Amino acid sequence: MEEFKWYMTFWGHSIGKGKNASERNRVWDRDVYLVIEDLKQKASEYKSEAKYLKDLLTESANFSPASLSSTGSRYLNALVGSAVALETKDASLTSFIPTVNDLTSDLFHTKSKSEEIKIEWEKLEEKSNCNFSVRKMSTRGSQESRIASVYRKGQS
Repeated sequence: MEEFKWYMTFWGHSIGKGKNASERNRVWDRDVYLVIEDLKQKASEYKSEAKYLKDLLTESANFSPASLSSTGSRYLNALVGSAVALETKDASLTSFIPTVNDLTSDLFHTKSKSEEIKIEWEKLEEKSNCNFSVRKMSTRGSQESRIASVYRKGQS
């Protein structure tokens, strides 16, 4: 009977942990579902905004991407590609300027860090060469003294 009690306690404990894990999985699934739904809604909003802007351009300015020259089309594609690569909100100048400023700041920081590393590397290299020269000289000195001792032995 004691063995049965222990067995029930053991499995009762395991079932309790399983219930907690199950609850965490349900919460996780709900959170993932909400994120997916949010992304779907944002995609829908972006599509409707794109349609609005396209209609605005075609109706008010009689502009159509198909009416562009090949050069104009290349420029438009380059602009869109730049906006995507820079991860800007849109292709307006007000979006490009802060992004370019941030990239310039990052570039300056990277260059200064690179200079610091270069200076540190040169110091280490100089120290290493200095140690190598000292070792080389001490090795050469011991070889010269060995040669001199062998020569002296030959003289005696």
